[in-house]
Parts: sequence; structure tokens; C-alpha cells
Amino acid sequence: MPEDTDIYMPMTSRIVQLTVLDVLATGVTLRRGVDFQPHLRRIKESLVPTRYPLDEDN
Repeated sequence: MPEDTDIYMPMTSRIVQLTVLDVLATGVTLRRGVDFQPHLRRIKESLVPTRYPLDEDN
């Protein structure tokens, strides 16, 4: 039975887009140097309240 692989194409392109964005973000961060780390730390800390709490039952 032939398999319809077209349904996977959107997912593949999204993964490629995320990979490109990750490479660009990594390159920018490396180019900015060590002085950029406090800024990244503040961004990370500001995102903590937006996360779902951990499920303590598991």
C-alpha cells in the first residue's frame, strides 16, 4: 500500500525553519560575546512566570 508522505511536508518545513532560527540566534549570541549573558539571563527569568507549573503527581 503506497504511503502518502505529503502530510509530513508541513512538519518538515517547520522543523527546518526552527533549525535556521536556532542557528541564527546562536550566531548572534556568540557574536555579542560574554557581555550579552546577563541580558539572556534576564530574558530567561522573565519567562519563568509564563510556564505551566510542574505536575507534582508524577
